[in-house]
Amino acid sequence: MSKNTPTPWKTARNNGIKSDLGDCRVVFAAGRDVAYCPPTDGDEGNANADLIVRSVNSHADLLAAAKDVLAHLNARIDAAVKSGAVIPVFAGIAALHSAIAKAEGEE
Repeated sequence: MSKNTPTPWKTARNNGIKSDLGDCRVVFAAGRDVAYCPPTDGDEGNANADLIVRSVNSHADLLAAAKDVLAHLNARIDAAVKSGAVIPVFAGIAALHSAIAKAEGEE
């Protein structure tokens, strides 16, 4: 898998890029444009650009936190199994596994 443009990503109102609806919101990183979010009804284009930037910039931290939580939950389950204790059930473990795989591009 190719590496993405390094973070942090930022937004700018436009970079001379136009669409049929007006100026595009530009997402840029590492000194170059990486995405264009054309304006839509209301302020949706700006909100989309902001969402892209927040998602990309928080991705590594969120993925690391999710993996840490999952590792600790799995360790608690393993310890309970080894000790013969009742195996604790944690809602969301499968969903957390799936979200981590998706974030890592495995799904």
